[in-house]
Amino acid sequence: MLLRLAIRNFATVDAVALDFGAGLTVLTGETGAGKSILFDALDLLFGARADSGLVRPGAARCELEAEVTLPQESRALRWLETQDLLDPDTPRQLLLRRVLHADGGSKAWVNARQTTLAALRELAESVLDIHGQHAHQALLRGVEQRRLIDDFGGLAAPREAVRTAHAALRDCEQELAALDSAALNDSAQRELLQYQSEELQAFAPGAEEFTELNADFRRLSQADELREDCAWLLERLEGEEAIEDQLGAALRRCEALAAADPTLEDASQALLQSLEAAREARHGLQAAQDRFEGDPERLAEVSERLGAWEDLARKHRCAPAELATHAEELADTLAGAARDDARRQELEGQREALRAAYAQAATALSQARTEAGAALAAAVGERLGALGLAHARLEVEVRHEPEQCTPQGGDSVRLLVSLNPGQPLQPLAKVASGGELARISLAIAVCSRSGRRAVPVLLFDEVDVGVGGAIAEAIGEHLRMLAADNQVLCVTHQPQVAALGRAHLHVRKEVRDGATYSQIQPLDDEARVEELSRMAGGREITEQTRAHARALLAGRDLADA
Repeated sequence: MLLRLAIRNFATVDAVALDFGAGLTVLTGETGAGKSILFDALDLLFGARADSGLVRPGAARCELEAEVTLPQESRALRWLETQDLLDPDTPRQLLLRRVLHADGGSKAWVNARQTTLAALRELAESVLDIHGQHAHQALLRGVEQRRLIDDFGGLAAPREAVRTAHAALRDCEQELAALDSAALNDSAQRELLQYQSEELQAFAPGAEEFTELNADFRRLSQADELREDCAWLLERLEGEEAIEDQLGAALRRCEALAAADPTLEDASQALLQSLEAAREARHGLQAAQDRFEGDPERLAEVSERLGAWEDLARKHRCAPAELATHAEELADTLAGAARDDARRQELEGQREALRAAYAQAATALSQARTEAGAALAAAVGERLGALGLAHARLEVEVRHEPEQCTPQGGDSVRLLVSLNPGQPLQPLAKVASGGELARISLAIAVCSRSGRRAVPVLLFDEVDVGVGGAIAEAIGEHLRMLAADNQVLCVTHQPQVAALGRAHLHVRKEVRDGATYSQIQPLDDEARVEELSRMAGGREITEQTRAHARALLAGRDLADA
């Protein structure tokens, strides 16, 4: 519900702040007074394009602000949540602000956060619906017409079944596409990888084998030199002046000194450790000397194996030390490809079943939409005569296109109308004039009002233009019915309609100091009598016209009771 609207320096309005309540609010005034200014301001707040000519002459900028409270579980609340624009302290509150500059450009805010006009227009679809002669109407859009039928028919369950079936099919096809993009679809490439993998498996490169082969090759190819080096070292450890003997003698003397001077105990320990290390070194060299035996046959085997490693590494374009890892990667790639093949076959079977399930759900939804469309057309047809469209005929066309696969099904929905006998049905926007379109929209809104609660604010701009008498009364009653479930704002020229408003705003234009100003004021009961008298009797207001005005207001009060 729209709670408040503030306007400053917009067109002929210098400054106004208005509070709004539930139900029907009517706006009246003489022709040219600017009754549609409020609607224009709301349209701009919800993303309509603007130019600097809308800024009041002499002002640097114009400012528009609105406060709206949203119904629980509304589409607008979900949209705000997805855009991270909810105010956690007042989550159902929507604050809009827009500034237009006289030198061009504008800025817009939602809940104190700057946003784009495209985002505002998207938000408007779930908050505001303008029905008027020249205003942009959601009802003219195919998406909104389809949503209207779904809401009217209570088709949430079959629509959800279609959405679920579509999501399952989409997930299946996305996984298939991912498998195809990563798959080894080239048979020649797969054969090459298979051959390379089998070649490496036959070679069986061990993870540490290349390092060990290099060590064996160095040892075997340098056996004589290594034995000589070991012999030289052992001579130093075991000869006439063996290191072990010298260390032993030094240790004995140091131990004797340490007996007299305990501070030499550390030195004794160091000599003991050195002696033990020398013994370990001797034992290790003796064992190594035994290993460093020449083995020409083994050397040939190691050389051949190393050559094979290097040949395969060059062939597979990797370092020899990486050959074992490369073999594992090739095996993993082929194993993964085999798993992908099996998964692809499984998914292809699932896809056919999912396509059939989607088609079945979409067909059921299409049939339900056809039935709901026929019911809505019949209900609207019963009301059009009372609204001055006695020969009008509405039909809802649901065209099912099986090749279309969307979360909303495969239907295109159009509202078709014929206003006169013998005229063919045509799309709503092409046939109806502004006033006719507004009245048809009113009839549709009343017939589907239980579903229209998701859009809490409905604006009707001169829906009663060109009519009077009983038709005007019927229009007023329809607006009143619609206002039972929605907040309705209506610009009207008819006293019968204006009298039914729960609140009444009057717009008048005046000239001060050579400048034109539009004043917007709420009317109390006495002021309403005067305004209704003016609307009914023109410039000449008599007691008779006042009595008629009071009678109209009394009729409203009786209806409320």
